[in-house]
Amino acid sequence: MNGTHLVRVCVYTCFTHSCCCLLNTSLLQTQAASQEALEQIKAANEASLRSTLEQRIRELEGELGRAHSTQHDSMSLRDSTRTELDRYRELYTEELRLRKALAAKLERLLSRSNERLAEANTKLMSERHRSKSLIASSIVNGSLGGPLDMGSLGSVGAYGATMGPLNRSLGGPLLSPLGDGGQSSRVEAYLAKVTA
Repeated sequence: MNGTHLVRVCVYTCFTHSCCCLLNTSLLQTQAASQEALEQIKAANEASLRSTLEQRIRELEGELGRAHSTQHDSMSLRDSTRTELDRYRELYTEELRLRKALAAKLERLLSRSNERLAEANTKLMSERHRSKSLIASSIVNGSLGGPLDMGSLGSVGAYGATMGPLNRSLGGPLLSPLGDGGQSSRVEAYLAKVTA
């Protein structure tokens, strides 16, 4: 029963550690993908709008020059052209404002991603600390410190292929009766193995 309890504690510790590692990996991948997507959208929008505005400004400037040279309805055409030119300049200014807003949004997104990553790391450390406390409590209460009933487990050699390093690490002095003089050092050695 003591051996089964130890295996369950070890499996639970490994499971919580794996879950937290997967969560960290997922957050990092999401953060990288979001940043890349926002940068691509921003670059595409900037290039397209800049090209359109520059081309239109050149066209309007050309029309304005021709209006001065022809003198036909020069005043009305010039006013109309200037009005349209001002409108496109306002659009260009608005594009710059939107670009700054997009950059600020990206910063907020990255900040939230970093906060979530920090929370995940905190949870990981909390789970590891709780696992250590659970193992230490089990040892102090004697659930892991008494002698191992080899008769109830059958032949240890029969399970060697499946237990592997666990069989070797538990087959030492830890599973033998703990004396008063060596109990503290054995507990510390066991905790070092389990939480490494």
